[in-house]
Amino acid sequence: TPAIMVGALYLSGECPAGATNCTVDREYSRTGLDAQGDVGSFKLTGAFVSAEDDNATATATEKNTAFYAQAIYIMLGKNGGPSLVPLIRYDSTESNDGADNVDVVTLNITKFFRENIKGYIEYAKDTKNTLGEKISRVTLQLEFGF
Repeated sequence: TPAIMVGALYLSGECPAGATNCTVDREYSRTGLDAQGDVGSFKLTGAFVSAEDDNATATATEKNTAFYAQAIYIMLGKNGGPSLVPLIRYDSTESNDGADNVDVVTLNITKFFRENIKGYIEYAKDTKNTLGEKISRVTLQLEFGF
């Protein structure tokens, strides 16, 4: 049976004049939605957040969005716990009233050696970057829990 979770958030507020980074009263709001679905050995997750902020002089409103979608597959080991977990994720982030955008694709494979020891290798690549040069990176990490 699939397990599904859905969440939402809404918050709004004001940064009053005189507070840190506010020379005039500025309003802001955030709206978000996230979801997760477990189907067999697959875990699918995603989130979307929209932000509206008054600019520094409170003469205009900036609107930006961010979202991600991710899929992982959990391969169980002999002890019944996770052994190998491949992942693919797509992230997109806007800034500067939607004028700037960075989109990233990430591939990861995590190996659980023991209950408290895991390692992973991850490759991430910008598919879009209006802020500058598209980059890619490789991360190799080993974690120990005590």
